Amino acid sequence: MTATLEEKLSDLNASIANYVTETSDGLSLYKEHHLDKTYVLTPRAYRVPVKIEAVARTDSSNIRLKYGKGQIIFNWERNHDSLRCGEPSKGRAFNNMNGRIPVNEWNHFVWEIEPDFMRVTVNGTERLLLEGKFSNIKGQAGIGSAFRSRVDVKSFRVSGEETDPPPAPLKPLMFEYDETHISVPEGSLEQAIQWYTRHLGLEPKPGFGPCTLHPSMKGILMQFPNGQGSLHLVTVSEDQEHFRVNREHGDHFHLQLKAKDVRAAFAYAQENSIRTSSLIEEHGEVRFQLYDPYGNRLTVTQGKDSAVEPTGSGIYGCDIPVVGVSDLEKSVEWYTKVLGLKKSARGSGDGYALLRGIYRHNGAKVNHLQLVHDPNCTNPTAGRPGVRQYFFVERHNLKKAYQKAQKWCTLISPLEDKAFHFYDPDGNRINVYS
Repeated sequence: MTATLEEKLSDLNASIANYVTETSDGLSLYKEHHLDKTYVLTPRAYRVPVKIEAVARTDSSNIRLKYGKGQIIFNWERNHDSLRCGEPSKGRAFNNMNGRIPVNEWNHFVWEIEPDFMRVTVNGTERLLLEGKFSNIKGQAGIGSAFRSRVDVKSFRVSGEETDPPPAPLKPLMFEYDETHISVPEGSLEQAIQWYTRHLGLEPKPGFGPCTLHPSMKGILMQFPNGQGSLHLVTVSEDQEHFRVNREHGDHFHLQLKAKDVRAAFAYAQENSIRTSSLIEEHGEVRFQLYDPYGNRLTVTQGKDSAVEPTGSGIYGCDIPVVGVSDLEKSVEWYTKVLGLKKSARGSGDGYALLRGIYRHNGAKVNHLQLVHDPNCTNPTAGRPGVRQYFFVERHNLKKAYQKAQKWCTLISPLEDKAFHFYDPDGNRINVYS
């Protein structure tokens, strides 16, 4: 049977408590401290072909439509022009530059999913047309906000064959991998921005500072062109334990950068008096360690994006963050049980393991973390303390996350404001913030 449902807005199921407010216009969706995955969903599921219509508005950025494993994002938080699409069968990502919608104005959204294509329109104008194999999909439909946008919903309508909703999804991982933070000394942020721009090709993103973990924190998001990844340059006061940087002692976490030609990048570093290691050749791959003016270590590897035409050093993007561990099997068990990451068969092999977590940011592949066997992990060396990995925890889960970490770790910092840290079996620091 094919049913046309004019959803009673009050019957939609909110994914987060205290997220929905009834108004004279309909529903208002907003959660001050919640950044992602905030939706209201239909109680029933629908089979393809299905048509989802909504009349809604946003006060700022994100307004998101959801169906099955897919979503459509308008006014994406990093670029309002970028229309972000996860198609509904497997969630594969696509995007174009038709994502901008006016704020504080009602817009009519239509998302049609047919067996062999899907189409998205806004106010009658086509924004996306995508071919695919969607015939066997069933799922709940929804609409939501993200990154503190307030979304008002006047109406929500779904046309399609009703079916039982799919099994409840697994609980979200407690820890989500976030951006890499590179600490630089107080008073040196502008010089650091200039160095990273000149030598690594990163560009500052005005208005996008670091997460506000501490009142003294200053910084900026640095991005590689063409969506090749990002990192945060940060400087903080060290009057709290969580922010102290011991530049005589470090762990075995490092961020990998991609170069068009590793040997050419190495030559550029030598010509520009940038401190490096020697070239390292192992298992048919070439890499080297590069140090910024503050002793922070970055690993330069061979990239595979042949179409990229970088300038200067030839470094054009971020690759998977890497943690050196002394016992790979033991560390995989620890990271999966404590951080909730999952081992991925793709990218795991002899001496290394790829772990995946919740995907939060586009750009750098921050949803993946690679553990690599390194017998020298028990003897950390100087010169790499300022590159830190951060895991994000929703505000309402912060205390639970802290209690979980306490059960697994004997060495853990106090829970200060919105952050704490603890250590893996090899002494690599795990930073958590909310």
